[in-house]
Amino acid sequence: MFYYYNLLDDRSSTPVSRAGVREQFEIAREQNAEELADVLLMARQVEYLLEGEPELKAKIDKLMGAKIERQLKRMEEEKAK
Repeated sequence: MFYYYNLLDDRSSTPVSRAGVREQFEIAREQNAEELADVLLMARQVEYLLEGEPELKAKIDKLMGAKIERQLKRMEEEKAK
C-alpha cells in the first residue's frame, strides 16, 4: 500500500492512504471554493462602489493593467527557459 504524508498539515507525520489524500484534496477544494466566492463577492462590491469614484477606478484599472503585463512577461520568460 502507498502512503503519503498529510498534505493539508505538513506538521503531521501521520501517513494517509492514497484514498485519504484524495478525500483531503476534495475537502480543500470545497473550502477554497467557499473562500473564493467570498473574495469575488467583496471584489464585486468594491467595483460597484468605485463607480462613484471614477479617478480611483481609473488608477486601479491602470495598476491592474501593469500587473497583468508584468505577469505575462514573467510567463514568457519562463516559457523561454
